Amino acid sequence: MKREDFLKVLISAPFILSLSSCKSDKNDSFKSLNKELEKKSSRLSDDELAFLLRRTTFGFTKEDYQQCKELEIDEILELLFSEYPHPHPPINFEFVPDVFTNLGDTWVDKPYLKQTFFEQYRKKSLQAWILKVIVQEKGVSIREQMTLFWHNHFGVSDIVEHKYEYIHNELLRTYAFGNYKELIKKVTIDPAMLRFLSGFENNRKAPNENYARELLELFTIGKGALKGEGNYTNYTEGDVRALARALTGWTDVGWYANYKHIPIGAKFQPLSHDPYPVKLSEELGNKTIMPLFNKRYEEIIDIIFEKPETSKFICRKLYRWFVDSEISNEIEDVLIEPLAYTLVKNDFEIKPVLYQLFSSKYFYTQIPKISKTKNPLEYVATILRNFPFDIPDNINFEYNFWHQMFNEATSMGMEYFKPPSVAGWKSYYQAPLYYNSWINAATLNNKQLFCTKFFDQGFKYENSDVKINIKKWLEIYLGELSVDYIVTDLTQRLFAINLGDRRIGDIKRQFLKGLTDESWSQLAKKYIEDEDFEKEQFEANCINGLKYIFSLPEFHLI
Repeated sequence: MKREDFLKVLISAPFILSLSSCKSDKNDSFKSLNKELEKKSSRLSDDELAFLLRRTTFGFTKEDYQQCKELEIDEILELLFSEYPHPHPPINFEFVPDVFTNLGDTWVDKPYLKQTFFEQYRKKSLQAWILKVIVQEKGVSIREQMTLFWHNHFGVSDIVEHKYEYIHNELLRTYAFGNYKELIKKVTIDPAMLRFLSGFENNRKAPNENYARELLELFTIGKGALKGEGNYTNYTEGDVRALARALTGWTDVGWYANYKHIPIGAKFQPLSHDPYPVKLSEELGNKTIMPLFNKRYEEIIDIIFEKPETSKFICRKLYRWFVDSEISNEIEDVLIEPLAYTLVKNDFEIKPVLYQLFSSKYFYTQIPKISKTKNPLEYVATILRNFPFDIPDNINFEYNFWHQMFNEATSMGMEYFKPPSVAGWKSYYQAPLYYNSWINAATLNNKQLFCTKFFDQGFKYENSDVKINIKKWLEIYLGELSVDYIVTDLTQRLFAINLGDRRIGDIKRQFLKGLTDESWSQLAKKYIEDEDFEKEQFEANCINGLKYIFSLPEFHLI
């Protein structure tokens, strides 16, 4: 396929969403969801392994790939779901006026100093930190992918108090593939969410419906089909009002606190709470929520999770994140319902659902499809994780570099900590483009510039710059140091489709520049071993080859 034809497909290919809504009422039974999902054989082919790792990680290395090739699928999945220690929190890397936080220490548990503007340095520190965490994530892991999944799911955005944002992000990381129901309960009284959807203003005199509405529509059960004015298959407008009343009384604590003894958290204020019983609609089981005060929100969530549609709703979102945007009636029947049953059977633990999906035969039938485009973080992290680069041992330089990487991803259309709406990034919910909305003239140009800077010019700060270390990169291939092997490795691991002999030949010619593969290998060995080797031309050829391969439109697919 010609590049221009491929881009036309990439930018304009339509995806049609077809969700079959299942009416939930008091007679619903989860037993109807108990359907088998055919398992994949215990061994994955090379293509299947690369597909799994592309979809579940933020870029995997040659070493990761080789490690997983020796394992059976259950062992690979255990690696993906490994519980690693949480990353060290972000630090003060440059702001001397913060008298509560020395340079090199974390600010996430430190108060603010009155009349000193801390917001910008802590924002920059947090942004740099999250890119560092993603790119330097340990081994083969799905944790940061799932942390971003939940960030997109809840859509908490731009609340300014960066300690709140950090605590919220850590909450999502803690429950990355943990208990969905428990996460919803934690998020309901999470300080960042209380601010984001005005829960801190929700009181008996003026109930605020923001969180109640999104709890139903976006976080748990979804609307379902429209039944009439203000009524949906899964809940009614009356339910939104009732839940808003039942959720009154909660507020956050620690917003821009100037004192060390004020911890960040949530507090229940009984006098602001509506203490009267509220009645829910038939769609939510005609339940009455009694005045349980500070435990009332838990009762609300328990009721919502009794409905089968809640389990199906989150399984559809997981499917759209990891597999495909299109959910047909057939997929609903043969995939979503078995996954939803697994979720309920395991008391709403997410890990068994993902384990079932990634070990299913169906998941690997998606390999031939050209349906999913890398989001900007996947694009940036895949390159940075696969090519060594040197950062000076200086916290100021290091954080400024990672902040520049944050800005690179932002220029491609994805700013972490700032989803464009409570529904998240439109690539995961908006028909007809879905994932293809990551691609437009501006973002394509910025990705091209990113490749040029990383492989050639370098990212400059003060008197130093950061770019690929060609020598260290070639050392990864010692023992198999040839253009043929390197190009085969990169294209089979990191590209979602077969490029074909003609395109592969074009890539190789960029590296060889008239040399034979054998003579190139000899020069590569001299480049690594001989300090006096005149490396400029050879290095330039390597850089041109890498810029060429990662500027190909096919690299946008995952």
